[in-house]
Amino acid sequence: MSSTITFPDPASLSDARTYLARAARVDDTAVRLVLRGGVLALYTAALSPRGLMDRGFTVLGLRTMRAASGSDLDIVVPVRSILDRIATPGPDAGPPLDLALPDQRVTTVWAGISPPRSGWLPIGDVSAATLVETARRGVADVADAVPEAAGDHVVHSIRQAVWTRPIGDRDDLPSGAAFAADALGFIPDGDENVPIFASGSWVRLSPRRGHVLARRSAV
Repeated sequence: MSSTITFPDPASLSDARTYLARAARVDDTAVRLVLRGGVLALYTAALSPRGLMDRGFTVLGLRTMRAASGSDLDIVVPVRSILDRIATPGPDAGPPLDLALPDQRVTTVWAGISPPRSGWLPIGDVSAATLVETARRGVADVADAVPEAAGDHVVHSIRQAVWTRPIGDRDDLPSGAAFAADALGFIPDGDENVPIFASGSWVRLSPRRGHVLARRSAV
């Protein structure tokens, strides 16, 4: 297994840091790094089950970028451990830029659920304005519903209830996907339409800046 990932330029490394900093504000538990064929995929969780009996939605963010070198890998590590290792490149920095991978590994339920890499078919689109409205309304509803001094289990249950609601009339697309797209900075400016794809039990939003993948836990 490679101990480093080499980025081709400072912009790519900065892109990874920006994405992970946003993801850490949502859930800083873990990031899954998958490197294959010179492409690095960073998976993070916006909404995830707490155990095998949790029947809510899994909602993941995905950002991909080129890697200049590094052996193929698939690991799950703490988000903060990667952020701590990504120094902000100076203006004179040039390639190659190495990211040393931490030794610590994390076990999470969502990281063991791999979205498909192929077989995605277009099933429609949704406007950026709808995603923003859905995300902002959901955040307000969660804040209003959480009682003072609520335990972690109560907060999780409320979040699952709010973010499981469909976006508009799309029963196949949970509001949690809009929350993830907004929190991760994926929603495009203006009233651009965002394409929706499906593969098996997974649904995917694919704006230009990244992807959001959602799947309801099996009953």
